[in-house]
Amino acid sequence: MVSILKNEGMLDTIADGELQNKGNIEDKWLNVDFDNGRMHSIPYQWGSTSFMVNLWQATLIEMTNHKDVSNNLIKLVHPNIK
Repeated sequence: MVSILKNEGMLDTIADGELQNKGNIEDKWLNVDFDNGRMHSIPYQWGSTSFMVNLWQATLIEMTNHKDVSNNLIKLVHPNIK
């Protein structure tokens, strides 16, 4: 999305020194393919998602990867739904 907005001339440039905490951004997040050097955008979120399941109420489902989790999440959260 940043590339599209940049190409349309809809983004301003973040000038050197304008972003006081830019030194706290790791290099791997500064040089991204859609905005090399982060001249028009900054990373604003980082985190992870986790799920907790009450195994006393849920039906056990064999899962081997994240796709299995997302495909079966409704069954884990609402075990009575088929």
